[in-house]
Amino acid sequence: PPPSCEPYPAASVWYKFEAPASGGILLHTNAHFVHTVAVFEGACDQLSELFCANNPSRCEDYLSIGDLVPGDTYHVQIASANQYAVQGNEGRVCLSIRDIGDPSPFEPLKHA
Repeated sequence: PPPSCEPYPAASVWYKFEAPASGGILLHTNAHFVHTVAVFEGACDQLSELFCANNPSRCEDYLSIGDLVPGDTYHVQIASANQYAVQGNEGRVCLSIRDIGDPSPFEPLKHA
């Protein structure tokens, strides 16, 4: 199905993941084009949308998505935004999904 925040996507790619024990994820598309990202639950022929974000910036932090059932499979759709085709609707994607319960992978620099 098309994502609710972009009813006319030009193209899309799909990924799936298993929800962690914490029931929440941090998601970042790292996409270099105007896009939407949506998360769905259910079987492939009966998907139900849980979350949709229009054009999350590659420079912004992770999107936080909670209330997932640990162990269940969810689907992520990254779709190019057809309504903004003049700005470019194709490019690279490097999806990152982290457990919201894990500590940050970044450590601040320490001054000597």
